Amino acid sequence: AAHITVQGSSHCLIQNNIFGTARHYDIDIVEYNGKNSSYTVVRNNIFENYWGGGIAPIRRTTWTLIEDNVFRYMGAHIDYPKAAVNLNSMYNIVRRNVM
Repeated sequence: AAHITVQGSSHCLIQNNIFGTARHYDIDIVEYNGKNSSYTVVRNNIFENYWGGGIAPIRRTTWTLIEDNVFRYMGAHIDYPKAAVNLNSMYNIVRRNVM
């Protein structure tokens, strides 16, 4: 499970947090019942996830800004890779992150 799941929401701000280990991604941003998640800002967070990944803006997520975050140990304790940012959608910006 994720620490935070944004489902079909818009104009959300996730800022100045420290995320520990989650089994999936620390933050999932997805559509819900056909409604896109859009205009989400994920800024200035620290992600340390030995078992999962960092942020997954997927399934019709648009206009997400991911900036100034630090990602450490993504999937370090599992046998397959996990991404710091698993981006599978359009019109997003990822900048100035440490991965």
